Amino acid sequence: MEESNPQRRLAAIMLADVAGFSTRMERDESGTFARMLQLREHVIAPQLASHEGRLIKLTGDGFLAEFASATAALRCALAIQELNLANPDAAGRLSLRIGINLGDIIDDGLDIAGDGVNIAARLEALAPTDGICVSAAVKEQVHGQLDVQFVDGGEVHLKNIARSVHTYAVHLVPPPRAASGAAPHRAPLRRALAGALVACVLAAIVALAWTLRHQGASPENATQPSIAVLPFVDMSQSKDQEYFSDGISEELLNLLAHLPQLRVIARTSSFSFKGKALEIADIARKLDVAFVLEGSVRRANHKIRITAQLIRAADSAHLWSETYERTDEDVFKVQDEIAAAVVERMKVTLLGVAAPKSTSIDPQAHELILQANFAARRENPEHNALAIALYRRALAIAPRANEAWKGLAGVYLNQAKFANHGGAAGPQSNHEALLAAKDAAERALANEPSDARAHALLGMVYLSSSVLPMAAKHLQRALALDARDPEVQRNASRFLALIGRLDAAYAIAKELLRQDPANPDAYSSLAGVCYYARRWQELIDVGRAHLALVPEAGGAAHFRVVVGLVMLGQSAAALREIEADRSEQWRAYSRGVVYAHDGRAAEAEQAIALLKRKYEKDMSYNIGAVYAMMGKADETFNWLDKAYTYHDTGLNVMSQSPLMDRVRQDARWLPLLRKLGATPEQLAAIPFDYTPPAR
Repeated sequence: MEESNPQRRLAAIMLADVAGFSTRMERDESGTFARMLQLREHVIAPQLASHEGRLIKLTGDGFLAEFASATAALRCALAIQELNLANPDAAGRLSLRIGINLGDIIDDGLDIAGDGVNIAARLEALAPTDGICVSAAVKEQVHGQLDVQFVDGGEVHLKNIARSVHTYAVHLVPPPRAASGAAPHRAPLRRALAGALVACVLAAIVALAWTLRHQGASPENATQPSIAVLPFVDMSQSKDQEYFSDGISEELLNLLAHLPQLRVIARTSSFSFKGKALEIADIARKLDVAFVLEGSVRRANHKIRITAQLIRAADSAHLWSETYERTDEDVFKVQDEIAAAVVERMKVTLLGVAAPKSTSIDPQAHELILQANFAARRENPEHNALAIALYRRALAIAPRANEAWKGLAGVYLNQAKFANHGGAAGPQSNHEALLAAKDAAERALANEPSDARAHALLGMVYLSSSVLPMAAKHLQRALALDARDPEVQRNASRFLALIGRLDAAYAIAKELLRQDPANPDAYSSLAGVCYYARRWQELIDVGRAHLALVPEAGGAAHFRVVVGLVMLGQSAAALREIEADRSEQWRAYSRGVVYAHDGRAAEAEQAIALLKRKYEKDMSYNIGAVYAMMGKADETFNWLDKAYTYHDTGLNVMSQSPLMDRVRQDARWLPLLRKLGATPEQLAAIPFDYTPPAR
């Protein structure tokens, strides 16, 4: 059995259940269960994703989750209770009790335990119906950051807890209603104001770019102006508008990125400064840009205030600033007024291009897509499942919403690549995940045949399926449509690496990292190329930089560092690296590689026994790779044949993998490659041209 490596750390723990659940189940089992599922899907899961909570497990009538901070946990609890209380079906609504504690936990990668969790469970039992109970440790951490009332519950002796715990109830007030009694239309308001602000700021940027063309040659007046769009700050008292503020920033960034004369820093680098108290000049220097766009959002009592300002990095001068303060009722009138002003002020033809325009979709679907995107970036099974559910809900409202179809394709593709499936309701094998990704990407292309990212996603599906000519066709089309898109370029780099054109792949990956120096995907892409190019020390350095940006990344991220270390003779360090990986199957695979490399055959066999027992269909290639490193050719080709039968996505890396070097001279090697269309001659014949886009 695979040994677990539990880690101890401080965390905020939330535990919740439904008050009177057993009684309600006895009265109406099917109805109560259906309401529980609705509560999870429409309230609990989206709010956990919104507040960066990690869902540990679901119970019959509740859940256990952890957060990085007590403030995030309490904000999430407040949002959950507020949304639940707003349920118009008062008679059918389920009432939640939530307990939150800040304390030590023991995490084995699958579950958490310890006094911190036990105390949270006891606090949940003390919470009033529709209320929240927290420990003094939570109150102390949150004090002054949230506008809530703590009601002192005094020192309480909790069952099976040696020490007494000071408790507080958090007073909740249902959200106010509009005078008419109707709930405010928040989603349409968000979309309309976002579109208005995007248009107005775009006008200012375009005007600025025109000015720069006619000025001197100081750094900020370079031939190609550059800008970073920082995440707008949520200044709302309840701190529940993060999706809106982030969404404005992302829409601005995506629109500006379509202007070829403007170099726009990608989202991941710009958003890496979120919540950090740095001077604009410092941020601009780190991102190598001449201009920065920042802003804030404040919402209260059905009024919204949005402020945006454009800053020149060289002297921190505010070149343009605008504040919009409106009510819900005025939103569409204001949108028309701002759009008219933009038409009047924008001189886009001076840049020689048409102004890019955002695609309007149903506001509720847009909101769900933003939530799904947020969850999908976490790249773990729980958040994969949540992202899929949210994308599906968006598509039920707006079936032609391409961002949702592409989001689905991306999640399914990651599941297939990293054997990281989305639970009982999702794909149960890498092959099923690939089929789901293919369907989603094709639906996106059916809606919009000229969508570059959809072509790139479909190309990666074909690459993972070892259908290389089709992969080349769609990736080439993606480049033709939008060669400046970093995601398209990353996919082109990976494809070039896997067809053996390593110099070109490396050049793309290095340039992407230079352009976007705080982007984890850029480090991951370069690490992948270094792996195939046998650049071991650079692989270690880049791989560790990637993990420093996203410590929760597992699987291939740690595995590549492990391979770099073991290839340089640092097996002890490689084994220590493995302990940081939370993925059971990748830990086993990595151990097998280290032991095989070091000639410890019995231990290698023991390591991959777990893969044979639990992950045969998804990791048959990986088992074969360990046998290849051991020099056991018969076992190697036996497992590679199984991988071919199972449609194992690992086969697409086989021709370039350094783990296969000991079996390349075997008589069975070329025939297997030929079946995959991956012999050196077949790869050389694949037509694929990449020309770096003009910058």
